[in-house]
Amino acid sequence: MSVPLAHSQSLLVLEQIWADPPASDTMQRFHDFAISTFERLGIQPTYVGITDYQNKASDKLVKYLGRVHRRFQKESFREVHGFSLIANPPESDSPFWDFYASIGLLYTSGAKYLFFDFIIDEHYLPFASEEYDRIWQEMLSYGRWQYGHGYRAPSKIYPWMFMHGFACHGITTEEEDKALDQWRGATREEKLVKLRDLYPYNFLSDSHLSQEVKKGQTLRQFIKKQRDTEFVQLTDYGLHLWKILDESLQAELREYLYKQELLISGIGPPQRD
Repeated sequence: MSVPLAHSQSLLVLEQIWADPPASDTMQRFHDFAISTFERLGIQPTYVGITDYQNKASDKLVKYLGRVHRRFQKESFREVHGFSLIANPPESDSPFWDFYASIGLLYTSGAKYLFFDFIIDEHYLPFASEEYDRIWQEMLSYGRWQYGHGYRAPSKIYPWMFMHGFACHGITTEEEDKALDQWRGATREEKLVKLRDLYPYNFLSDSHLSQEVKKGQTLRQFIKKQRDTEFVQLTDYGLHLWKILDESLQAELREYLYKQELLISGIGPPQRD
């Protein structure tokens, strides 16, 4: 039976720059959290992605509860530094591309980046819903997050590729290619003081908020003056969420902040028919 889909996805990513690799108990805890999240949403997992230090796991996706997955469960995820849980339609023959739900905690040892990402078709979970917020709030304890963003987009344009900074041949527009180049080319230092762009959900650190929008006014002060947005501190180390759900207001603020050179790019999330 085909899975009923809304064909629009909500996407969210949190990033920690210069992170230490997650401990095995952290990966075990995340593994259990990911599975319980899918169960709560009525989603049947199909594949998992596992990365480890000794390359005992394939770079390819492996079957959920298959031999490889069970082996790492038995080993309590020792030396594992990345796990993702994925759901595909039953008729899928391309699990890497046509998943409708994915949740992952991923670490890149060379760059020392820690990522949390959550991608889901809106049939199962509407963007900016109460349950959506509850899920990412549970992720705050898995890292010392410094930046992140969330938005919704049509699933047919593979928005998760754009979220992770990759072009999709034949789909990504010229404007998006340029924006991706700007983000990939930014230094770590830039990413700690500038926003990638302006989105409905913007997770910001104190270093972002202390930047000047104009002489004598920080981004924190600017945000607090904006109507029809939400601004809240999430952690004691200074991670904040600036939520802008009105698209016309997003466009207005995006244009202004890009001119003030606080945004690395200024095109917004991929949104087209």
